Amino acid sequence: KLTGKIGVVTTIQYVEQVNKLCKGNFIFGGQVLGCKFNNAIKLENNVDKYLYVGTGKFHPVGLLLHTSKEVYILSPVSNEISKSRYSTPPISIPVASFSFKFCPSFLF
Repeated sequence: KLTGKIGVVTTIQYVEQVNKLCKGNFIFGGQVLGCKFNNAIKLENNVDKYLYVGTGKFHPVGLLLHTSKEVYILSPVSNEISKSRYSTPPISIPVASFSFKFCPSFLF
């Protein structure tokens, strides 16, 4: 059971349905798109954790890396809730005059 104030984000295909279902301690944050987590980040000071509605691990791991909150995943396919996690932090590797983040493929 999820307790506290929960920020709910999703991908475009579930936005309308998820928005209609958010009541009480569930605060709808909107859509996450690619690596853009602005809608989730703007809720960070007002929520205790996040619930990502969708499939895959890309967006939930991105939320973990961009916020300081726990992230749970509700899969509309399996109708199961799981806690998102990653086993190692991303590694910054300097290359010439810039750096990029390397996330091991086993995280996704």
